[in-house]
Amino acid sequence: MALHIFEPRYRQLVQDGYDFGIVLIREGWEVGAEPELHSVGTLVKLSEVEALADGRYNIKVRGQRRFRIRSTSSEKPYLTATVEYMPEPPVEAGRQLAPLCEEYLRTLGLHGEFQLDQMTDTSMVWLAGAILQLEQVKLQELLETGDPGLAGRLLITELDRWRRMGRLLPVTPEAQALN
Repeated sequence: MALHIFEPRYRQLVQDGYDFGIVLIREGWEVGAEPELHSVGTLVKLSEVEALADGRYNIKVRGQRRFRIRSTSSEKPYLTATVEYMPEPPVEAGRQLAPLCEEYLRTLGLHGEFQLDQMTDTSMVWLAGAILQLEQVKLQELLETGDPGLAGRLLITELDRWRRMGRLLPVTPEAQALN
């Protein structure tokens, strides 16, 4: 995931060089009073850092594992937390999700060899979460449960939705009479 870091507190986080968590805000705003967070997030590791002349950063992070927040602290400029790591989804998930993920990617217009068979089975659940273009609350549910069945149902529902829209297209404009 690519991120542009411009706020001073997150600049400090990048400078500190820690792996960090990404957590969806349940209610409130990121800036100002401490927001209410969902309890499950993803630990990410910095994979690329581009320092810009004005102190901002362009970074890339890679998801590592899920966690559940046990407590938070505002002692640093950025929020920190004590977390408990969560177990990974069952390994048989990948065999069922790979063809659905591949079809979804093609439906979005991406073509080529995806080599999903080279991914670990459990990572297929997370790939589904990364590629699905859904409301954040549905993606949060997938993150919290790690349920391969839910990932499959979400993929099937979205593929069906795209197929229905495809039946409406292409719309051919009628020839207009010239005056």
